[in-house]
Amino acid sequence: MTLGLVSLIGLLGFWFIRRRIEDDAERRFVTSLYVIALIAILVSLPVIDWRYMPGILWQMQFPWRTLMVSTVLLAVVSGYTIYLLLKNASIERQRVAVIAVGLLAIYAVTPLVMPRAERHLDNIDAVKQDPVTLGWEAEYAPMQLLCSPDKKEDVAQGYACSLSRVRKRLAERGNGLRVISGSVNIAEATKDGLKMDLKIDNSSDVEAVVELPMIYYPGYKAVMDGNELTVGYSTEYGLVTVTIPARTKGEVKVYYGLSLATELGVTITAATIVLSVGWLAVSGVRNARERRKEAELMQNFAEMREAVASSAMKPTTKETSTKTTKSVKTAKSAKAAKATTKTKVVKAKTKTSKAEPARRSTTTKVRTVKKSSKEAE
Repeated sequence: MTLGLVSLIGLLGFWFIRRRIEDDAERRFVTSLYVIALIAILVSLPVIDWRYMPGILWQMQFPWRTLMVSTVLLAVVSGYTIYLLLKNASIERQRVAVIAVGLLAIYAVTPLVMPRAERHLDNIDAVKQDPVTLGWEAEYAPMQLLCSPDKKEDVAQGYACSLSRVRKRLAERGNGLRVISGSVNIAEATKDGLKMDLKIDNSSDVEAVVELPMIYYPGYKAVMDGNELTVGYSTEYGLVTVTIPARTKGEVKVYYGLSLATELGVTITAATIVLSVGWLAVSGVRNARERRKEAELMQNFAEMREAVASSAMKPTTKETSTKTTKSVKTAKSAKAAKATTKTKVVKAKTKTSKAEPARRSTTTKVRTVKKSSKEAE
């Protein structure tokens, strides 16, 4: 449900907001993912005749498995769609949207992963009648039961060949426990999903092989009284087989463990979660520091602006002292100029007083000369 909702968001919403992606290369990349997802959806529809598809595609067993490709690609497209829709929203609305989507995902997925009471079967008859034991609608059919693209009669039926053949072969076999070699006595059998408990007594001198109504995948394990048993698959149907040693009696627990690929996937997933949490923590601390520095800078800027505004209203002490110094210098200059002028006046008077006797002597001499001239006449 959640994956379908996410896919629909990208499928219906991206085409209308794709132009909001500013980078051309990025927009082309996301659009190409969108187109490939549409092709994967189209291939899964009945309008495509799989009789003309390459034989290698038959390994998928059923066309609707191409929806896995579209689901992965549309998850990326939906991420871009949601981002572009919330890009201009406030931080508070973005947080509310993320929390809402997370709660919706938890609500939708929880019923799928929690154990269900109807999957617990307490006896062999219930195990034999369990319609889901061998895969609902043959969704996870063993490779031994699939049709082959090399056979004309299989190709003529298309992908429905595998579906019809699996149903027919499983109906012929039945859904019960089967001893394919040796002789054992199965006293009790209970089943919970991919787990099965058996009470077995092998009183013979040879080991026995029991075929369980569960499709084999790498990772199945079986333990009897703390000792691990050999687990394999039957060549006829591809179902889980457990080898029971001779002269043994006890309870056998069969469960799906972790294969090498599963362990690798779990390790990668755990490492990704740890790195993601670490990255979120580091980025959160870094963003908090940046916001703190930005707030300090804004505060300093506001203080500087207030200081400039106040200085424009009244002169500062430095300006006042500068003006006082200039006034003192001006007064001193005026006083010095006045003193200089006074000195010059005194000097001028002194020169005038010195020149007065000489002028008088000259006048006397002129008068004497005139007098002598008159007497001579």
